[in-house]
Amino acid sequence: MDPLLLPPPDEAEWLLDGLARLVAARGPAQLVSHAIIEPTKQYFPDVWAGTPRAVEILARRLLGYAGIQHLEAIVDTDALLDEREAGECALDQPDLPIWFAGLAEGSCLFGVREDALEDAEIAAAALAHAVAHAFRAHLGIAAGGASEGTYRERPAAARQLDALEERLTDVTTVYLGFGVIMANAAERKRSQGEVRGSMATWKITTTCVGSLEPQAMSYLLAAQALARGMTARERKALSGRLDTNQAAFFEAACKSIGAENIDGLRARLGVPAPEKWPAPPDLDALTRPDPDTSGALVSRGRPDTPLANQGRPVFRVVGHQGVSFTILFVLLGMFPAGIAFSFTVGWTAAAMAGLGVIGYFVGKARRRDECSDGQCGGPLARGLKECPKCGGKIVGEIERREDRLAALEALEDDRRALSSGKRELESKIKSAPRAPRAGG
Repeated sequence: MDPLLLPPPDEAEWLLDGLARLVAARGPAQLVSHAIIEPTKQYFPDVWAGTPRAVEILARRLLGYAGIQHLEAIVDTDALLDEREAGECALDQPDLPIWFAGLAEGSCLFGVREDALEDAEIAAAALAHAVAHAFRAHLGIAAGGASEGTYRERPAAARQLDALEERLTDVTTVYLGFGVIMANAAERKRSQGEVRGSMATWKITTTCVGSLEPQAMSYLLAAQALARGMTARERKALSGRLDTNQAAFFEAACKSIGAENIDGLRARLGVPAPEKWPAPPDLDALTRPDPDTSGALVSRGRPDTPLANQGRPVFRVVGHQGVSFTILFVLLGMFPAGIAFSFTVGWTAAAMAGLGVIGYFVGKARRRDECSDGQCGGPLARGLKECPKCGGKIVGEIERREDRLAALEALEDDRRALSSGKRELESKIKSAPRAPRAGG
């Protein structure tokens, strides 16, 4: 197994220790009985307007999912991320749209940057992280400020505690059911392109929320899924809610932990046998739309916006239908082959194997290309210049969807090299001595 898909062994142990401490402190209900929140309309039925009011509505919902709905959500647009006290958000991410700003008289304060609320998915992840901070502060399990040592030592000690608390807060987000949202947000890459006349430009942006790497967040999510006893089909469905890289990390973590070692994992985390698990909360009540709004919070675009990847570069993942035709030929030839050979096992199996080989080569000659975007994957007919499902501009071909980020980076490098060469040529033309005029 590729070690790059997993956190280092010592970190993996630390992550499981973190979940075990939460179970010991607050019980197993949140980890195994409550829902794993997915970025879908089912769990986020409210319209995302990108306003402080929308943050307040979303905060109430996430506080409910975390089991601390009795705390009132208060949005503070005047709060400053760099003016904080122990236990509050200490992420070194100046573009963070929402953060935990403390508790006050039964209320939970959230700092908000009004100019950074456009992206609903990032806002939801930032708020999930903030709600995990509130959960830890409210229950008294947050790492406190450093008070020991000399006045010179205290700032460094405080920074170390802040960094530890941020990592523990990320672990807590998975315990609270926010693992899918936070794993995707741990490292989210998006491409954006623009076409003007004969010139095309694009860029890749990387956004991170939280302090743990996506491999670590995916490992925690895998541990939760296995501890809950999710079947392979259920884990596959959960993996489908993750971005491409995170899905690979999640699947590798499931294999590393081992579905056959569920009892050992539960003992490691302090989770009792399923018959002793607390009953889950009323999900219908928690997912009921807010009376002030309706529609989908986490969506790929509003009704009046273009397709998700409109104008952005995507790749054609070149594939074929070999496997599909193999199965088709075997199934269609099974009964005729049995009759032809009087259902003699050896000859019938040989005939079916031959049909499978023929089917594979017939299918291999028939291309079936797909869009490289992890959230799209739509079929692409030959000759298309744009993906009809997501609107992405097809800029090249790749063999595997996992190669798309490297291909985008290579395209960006080529664009920079072309732009640099063009500027160098223009500079040489400008600095070249001009021929004297005739008669001069």
